[in-house]
Amino acid sequence: MSSEPVDGPESSQATHRHSYGEWKVTKEPTCTEKGSKERTCECGDKQTQSVSAAGHKYVEQEGGKLPTCTEAGEKIEKCSVCGDEKKTPLDPLDHDYIKSNDQDGAVLPDCENPGTEIQECTRCHDKKTVDVPETGHTWGEDHWTKNATCTDEAEGTHKCETCSKEEAITSPALGHDIQLIGDETEPEPGKAKVRLYTCAHEGCEQTYLGFKANEVSEESKKKLVIGEDGGARFFGQPIGNKCDLKDSSTCPHLQQT
Repeated sequence: MSSEPVDGPESSQATHRHSYGEWKVTKEPTCTEKGSKERTCECGDKQTQSVSAAGHKYVEQEGGKLPTCTEAGEKIEKCSVCGDEKKTPLDPLDHDYIKSNDQDGAVLPDCENPGTEIQECTRCHDKKTVDVPETGHTWGEDHWTKNATCTDEAEGTHKCETCSKEEAITSPALGHDIQLIGDETEPEPGKAKVRLYTCAHEGCEQTYLGFKANEVSEESKKKLVIGEDGGARFFGQPIGNKCDLKDSSTCPHLQQT
């Protein structure tokens, strides 16, 4: 069976929930000191809280000093509520230099020599002379008098469009463009086959003989370069035009195993 709760003083206190009214200021805050406020429950219980200080409300006053490029200034302010006054130092502005319209005494730079420039402050009109770098050459079209080959650099000149100075120029050598000529078939097992290589660049007569080995034999090893892994590699030997490829007696490398 459930029993009904019994009303009484102890029961009322146990179930009472505070219901506070609105906050009321009991002490107004000032610019520098806190205030307070409170609210009351219908049962008479009170709660109290502090109110933050309002802080000064400064207004700038006459009598200050504006800073210049080289001298510090000062700002004067006064609180509109309590009359407190404060002074704030202002840093110098420093000069704001730009190129002056008056370049009397300046030296114009050229392609190879630095010059000078007159600059003027936009506020106080103070002037100073500063160094400016050389302008550098503006090179025109390259004119080649000697073309590059496989082994020799190209040679030529170009001229500055400003001062007309002429300068010698070079371009790197082309390097050989070695291409296989003729038979590309694999040699027989245990044999080495001679292959002919020549440079593809026009006018170059550089020629190479190469050997391609298949299952290198002991005999063929005498004429081949063997890599660290034991496998045969191409053996390129420059022979130029000294070796007549049609006459094996002039070039022992043509004598296959």
